[in-house]
Amino acid sequence: MLGTPQVRALAVNKDLIIIGNGQESLRAGVRHRSNKYFNAAAQNTFRHFTKKRGDAKLKHVKSSKEMTSLIKGKSWDVVLYFGHGVVNRPELDPGFGAKKPTLKLNEFAAALKQANVKQVYLLGCQSGYTGLARALSKALPSVSVYGTFSDLDVKWIQHGKAGQIQENKFIITEKLIEYRNGFQMKNGKKAARRNAEINDPIVPHGDPLGQDTVPQ
Repeated sequence: MLGTPQVRALAVNKDLIIIGNGQESLRAGVRHRSNKYFNAAAQNTFRHFTKKRGDAKLKHVKSSKEMTSLIKGKSWDVVLYFGHGVVNRPELDPGFGAKKPTLKLNEFAAALKQANVKQVYLLGCQSGYTGLARALSKALPSVSVYGTFSDLDVKWIQHGKAGQIQENKFIITEKLIEYRNGFQMKNGKKAARRNAEINDPIVPHGDPLGQDTVPQ
């Protein structure tokens, strides 16, 4: 008697990498500049953030509307944004150079909430310093949001010939800061102080070379 075939359910990758507009400067120093190699470098570089579950869904966007529609299209465990931020406001600029409206905090938070996101990585200029990362974490309870505090310094390195590349990735030196429930985290726990943001009063802490901090 023949049994019913058992079909193993395929694991669904619920990680999303969003590439904002305006990354042309990265291509200037490499030999293989097409999106084929760019996307492969992004997958290789960001696999650590996307839990190494194979290739994430990767999409290039040219506007805030396109970005929020993409996020709201399904549920995601991880959403990683690699693109331009707004250096003096808690916003992102996925349509950089195209004179498109920037992505406001409330719009971004609503899209992420609808998608039931668990982790958010903001790899764009000053997403921590503007207060965007912390504000998002406050709007999304129990969601870890990671942001940067200075301009994102990125280099694209390649070694090997076309079709035989041994190394193809981005080098990012900027440290990511984790926020959860509106607080800066350290080693999985709420830190005693948080990095000062653009709208915080400057409180000297005695270390002229260190990061200014304020109470949580």
